[in-house]
Amino acid sequence: LTLDKGQFQPAEVKVKANTPFVLVVTNKGAKAAEFESKDLRVEKVIPAGKTVNVRIRALKPGTYAFFDDFNQAATGRIVAE
Repeated sequence: LTLDKGQFQPAEVKVKANTPFVLVVTNKGAKAAEFESKDLRVEKVIPAGKTVNVRIRALKPGTYAFFDDFNQAATGRIVAE
């Protein structure tokens, strides 16, 4: 997952349901970003120009929204299937 020009790319990430996974988030911007999801109960700051691993618990099938808490126009979702 990449954060570039104030947007997440791709905006939708598909994962296998009921299996924990690691989301690799790269911030290509010049300012820090915060990957946050109230659905997933996850908050992780990604410094400018850095890559951070975000561990996600096994998810039930469904859609889970996330956003950049420092730029709430940057949104996306994880779809567990």
